[in-house]
Amino acid sequence: MKKSILIMLALFFLLSFSGCSDDEKTHIVTFMKLDGSSITKEVKHGECVEPDELVESDDGKSYWMKDSLEFFEGEVVDFSAPIMEDVYYRETVLPPVEFTYYDEKWNVIKHEFLWVGDKVEKPNLYADNGEFLGWYLCDMDYHKATEPYNFDRVLDCGDITYHHNLVANFYKDVIETFNFNCSSYEIFVGDTMDTEWYVIPESRKGDAKFRSWNPDIVSIDSNGYITGLSAGEGQIEIYIDGEDVSLRSTVIVSEKPKYVFPQEFKFNDKFICVNLKDKINFKYTITPSDADNQSIKLVKQEVYTDTRCVSDWDEDYKAISVGHSKLTFETCNGLTDTIDVYVQGTVLKTCLYNSNDEYDINNSKIMLTVRRITVDGTNVVITDDFTGVELEIVSGEDCIRLTGANAYSLEVYQNPSEDTYVSFILKYKDKFGEFRMKDPYTILIRHVTKIN
Repeated sequence: MKKSILIMLALFFLLSFSGCSDDEKTHIVTFMKLDGSSITKEVKHGECVEPDELVESDDGKSYWMKDSLEFFEGEVVDFSAPIMEDVYYRETVLPPVEFTYYDEKWNVIKHEFLWVGDKVEKPNLYADNGEFLGWYLCDMDYHKATEPYNFDRVLDCGDITYHHNLVANFYKDVIETFNFNCSSYEIFVGDTMDTEWYVIPESRKGDAKFRSWNPDIVSIDSNGYITGLSAGEGQIEIYIDGEDVSLRSTVIVSEKPKYVFPQEFKFNDKFICVNLKDKINFKYTITPSDADNQSIKLVKQEVYTDTRCVSDWDEDYKAISVGHSKLTFETCNGLTDTIDVYVQGTVLKTCLYNSNDEYDINNSKIMLTVRRITVDGTNVVITDDFTGVELEIVSGEDCIRLTGANAYSLEVYQNPSEDTYVSFILKYKDKFGEFRMKDPYTILIRHVTKIN
């Protein structure tokens, strides 16, 4: 009993989950007609469907098109193909395909309208003289197709949008003109160039032939390309098979100039110091000195501060930010060298500063501070700490002198006979160069009657 129940359950599940075979599937085929009516048909999978009757139209011949609202977006339905899915057909009116037939002198000999699915009937037209080359499609600018028309092909939707001209071609087109593009050419030994010759009409280009009258100087191939062989002047010729006329052009061949490449490239200095917004003039040496191309270009900028210091988007190199960058430049043939660029803010003023403008033998220690005021972008920066500073005493050497403690410490070592103004010039040197104050700095040394 238990065994028979299990068998019944197994049969129930098999029947429940088994689907229909392809042979049992059906598809819905919808036909939408020009008058707005529609009809649907149920067709078994893999069978063909009989097309519904078309509505007649005065605008042209109607066809069943698959999934298309416009004729050029679809294809005429082949109802001999089996139905493998649900499908929608729309009745579409297609205009006729217009053909005009011309003889070799462009006289109209026939005009007709054909339909999609038709074949063009080959006209019975023969040449009175010369060889009949066939019928060729031709556009309204008289450009003929390169191959004769295939009368075995069936017209399709792609033919509808065109007005087709079929021209009978009995003989080769009469050449109107032909020549080289230039009356003379200049070329180096070993170089090849196109003469850009032409033939009108272009249909006769295949008949053009070339020859060189000086084959030791210049050669010319079957496509009209010339090659310089040795220095001198030569003649090339273009001619057409079967034509009495030929035309020549002169070719001047010169030895190719020897190109001198740079052999060594070095910057004159390993670093350069500039002010913000300055245009940077890099000084360098290329050997040999007669190298043809002595230009260099920036290929790399290593930044050692927050932002790059030098503009590198063109060859007008400018200091654009305060800081330090290492630049790598390259010659036309790949030689490289590096240079460090230090950019400082624009110097507004460099001056000496001290807390007292009057001294005497009893108040003899003169302590000066060097101060430089610069603009770093939009910020004013005051620098008080310097190295490499020197003072040049302009007047008053008989009562003041440098102490030697540092380069800008002085003392009053002798009481002047009267109040005396002394002056000196500030000089300093840093990585940005040597600088000297324009105007001397002046202080007053008082004469004292009582020396402590």
